[in-house]
Amino acid sequence: MSESILHDSQRRQQAMRSTSGRQRKDRAFLWFCVATASLSVLVLFVLLGAILLQGASHLTHNPVQRLAEHAARTPDGMPPPAERQTGPPTTSAAPPPRALFDQLDRNRDERLTEREVPRNARPQVRRLVRLYDRDGDEALDPDEFAAAAGTSTVTWLRRNLVSFVTSAPHPEATEAGVYPALWGTVYVCLVCAMFTLPIGVGTAIFLEEFQPRRRWVQRFHSFIQLNIGNLAGVPSVVYGIIGVTAFVNVFGQFGHPRSPAFEIGVQHYDQFLTEGDRVLLVPVPSANAASTVARPGMTAFTPGGEAVDVDVIGPGEALPRDPERLALALRQGDEGGRISDKSWYYLRLPFGRSVLAGGLTLMLVVLPIVIIASQEALRAVPGSLRDGAFGLGATRWQAIRKVTLPAAIPGIMTGSIISTSRAIGEAAPILIISGIVYISSAPQHLMDDFAVLPLQIFDWASRAQKPFHELAASGIIVLLAVLLTFNAFAVYIRQRMQKPLS
Repeated sequence: MSESILHDSQRRQQAMRSTSGRQRKDRAFLWFCVATASLSVLVLFVLLGAILLQGASHLTHNPVQRLAEHAARTPDGMPPPAERQTGPPTTSAAPPPRALFDQLDRNRDERLTEREVPRNARPQVRRLVRLYDRDGDEALDPDEFAAAAGTSTVTWLRRNLVSFVTSAPHPEATEAGVYPALWGTVYVCLVCAMFTLPIGVGTAIFLEEFQPRRRWVQRFHSFIQLNIGNLAGVPSVVYGIIGVTAFVNVFGQFGHPRSPAFEIGVQHYDQFLTEGDRVLLVPVPSANAASTVARPGMTAFTPGGEAVDVDVIGPGEALPRDPERLALALRQGDEGGRISDKSWYYLRLPFGRSVLAGGLTLMLVVLPIVIIASQEALRAVPGSLRDGAFGLGATRWQAIRKVTLPAAIPGIMTGSIISTSRAIGEAAPILIISGIVYISSAPQHLMDDFAVLPLQIFDWASRAQKPFHELAASGIIVLLAVLLTFNAFAVYIRQRMQKPLS
């Protein structure tokens, strides 16, 4: 046949045309793949570039430059008419510090206070006073203002970054930070990982290594496998609703979060303020116990834990003149205010809108991903390793623990990296569980209220003021840093535990 094609020019030309046509299609498909990959990389760089530019605008924020911008505007807050007529604003050199100080110092008293600048520029002066006010007069003199103007951009970057990651949310953009949301994200993701990895890996081992033989067990096995694949595509907001029912309220079987049926690691007190302005604490058995009423012979505790006898005086009696007796005096019939002293291991049922409930809800979101990735990692282990272990007399569990699982750890860690990346960026289930964006402190225990970075970023991005948009971009940078830290730790474990399969 080859000789006939070689001697037949017509058939030879048809074969060459067919070959050249396939080659053209191959080149066209190659160019299509290159174009799509290039477009994806371009979109990624544009997105990251926009975030970094906005974040850098906030992190390199110089209050003196902002004051110069405000000083260059007219009293109505608009640029001068010349700038409005020329179209796009032009950048000009900032005036010398002394000239800018004289322009801002309206009453010419050589003291610049926040009252002398427009309302939207007062946070800048307030921050400069906090950083550079050496004489403590809550104002800036020309020398202090010159010192602030001479501060380098690198110094402001360091200060702004430290302030951003150590401050709580604030109505003023210059004072706002992500400290509570940052630690809330870390705690929630740690809780999610602690529960997800053991459950996910255990389920994958059961589904992959313990194949059933009975028919009804095989059907149950197939039913579980089918539903795990379906759960991987369920929207995360559905898991938020499930989390409210299963974890926040625990199906309503253990009371209400404000009146839990079970608590450990907490002591409740009724707090009294004596006539001598001293705080006394009276222990109560539970948060729902009746309020303590001051009565003769009552014993209380100081905040330091010292037991004292309370001096209860009647409604019409005069106050004692002895300072020590006055410090322990209460009016008969006074009621204390209920407070709680919670330890770091505090736990209650139901969980309420707590860190533990948020972490368990995220566990539901990423658990199917971990199970499927772990199954694929276990399938990738050569069967000859299992056969060799069985041939040496190992039981099934010994083969899994000593041979199969160590060989599958790199693939399992890859699945954990993907699941952690998704958990860190989830906002919908946490919005249903917590819904809080203004918290002034980081969580102190697993039952504490919390906020996460995605919710905080969403709150800032939804505001109309430009400084809050810059805050949102800085928050995204911090969120990416947290994500890369978790991923780097998982990659390190994967590389350390990776072993050759032969």
